[in-house]
Amino acid sequence: MSSPPPASADDPYPEAEPEPEPEPASASAPAPAPAPAPAPAGVDPSAPIPWTTAPSLPPVDVEGRRDAARIIRVALGVAWAIAIAATLIGAGLVWSLISVEDPFGIPGGGEVELLVRTLAQFVAPSLLSTGLLGMVALLVVDGLRRAGRIGVPVADGSGGPS
Repeated sequence: MSSPPPASADDPYPEAEPEPEPEPASASAPAPAPAPAPAPAGVDPSAPIPWTTAPSLPPVDVEGRRDAARIIRVALGVAWAIAIAATLIGAGLVWSLISVEDPFGIPGGGEVELLVRTLAQFVAPSLLSTGLLGMVALLVVDGLRRAGRIGVPVADGSGGPS
């Protein structure tokens, strides 16, 4: 048997070695034919295959979406009111601290005024910062809601903002 010529270095497809030829089957014993698979009982061949049919979508609950959007708007309105109230009370307390004649001196009104000024010194900064931080958070949430990133979209066809 002769060997194939050596592949050149620039040949991209070198020849593979030939496969051995299969031995012929004896003529006296033919191979049996495979038996046909029986059809499953109770299956209608004309019925559609279950995984090829499109799933039916549940009906859109427009009233439920409107109610959810209304609840979100009311909740955001209440949160805005609380944030604004905290900011205004904190600003009022700060103003009451600095509007006296001598903000760093001993108050002339007695012990009650000293108690009010001490309370205002501790409460006013936290109310101001909480109110302003709440406003920033509400602006972010309202922007995301209007952009459609959170909340339930309302498809009422009005075309206006929700």
